[in-house]
Amino acid sequence: MQDKRYFEQQEGSCVVVNPLLSDVDYLSDNIRYMDNLECHSVGLTPHKAMMLGLIEDDITFTVIARSGNPMAMFGAGESNGNAYIWLLGTDEIKDNRYDFLKATRKWVGIISEPYDAVCNYVHADNEVAIKWLKFCGAKFSDNLSFNNEPFQRFTIINN
Repeated sequence: MQDKRYFEQQEGSCVVVNPLLSDVDYLSDNIRYMDNLECHSVGLTPHKAMMLGLIEDDITFTVIARSGNPMAMFGAGESNGNAYIWLLGTDEIKDNRYDFLKATRKWVGIISEPYDAVCNYVHADNEVAIKWLKFCGAKFSDNLSFNNEPFQRFTIINN
């Protein structure tokens, strides 16, 4: 894990950077309610989920808000032959929504490019994430539950 930024891409008022351990600490302390619920529903704390992403992902980035704070971390990888994608964030996403939407749609395409398709699960009540995923081209299929919480499977096909 790097202790300094070596990658920085400006995306409007957002900056996409390589992740640092301090990003994980900040994000897990300020995580959105629904992201926290999703993590705990699958048996992970947000901190553990992001650390697993840093260790297991093929690629992971942090999004820095205009305030200078990390507002999201996202990544993609492959596990047991299945490609996945994920994002966890803070409520600061709302304050940077236009640039965040524009930047993340672009970056979802970039990080999913090595795979035919990427998938994951989203809490069925996470309306903000579902709307964002649809904006990024996700298609929804199976309904299931983790720890008695309703989830939907989504897939983003790389064109």
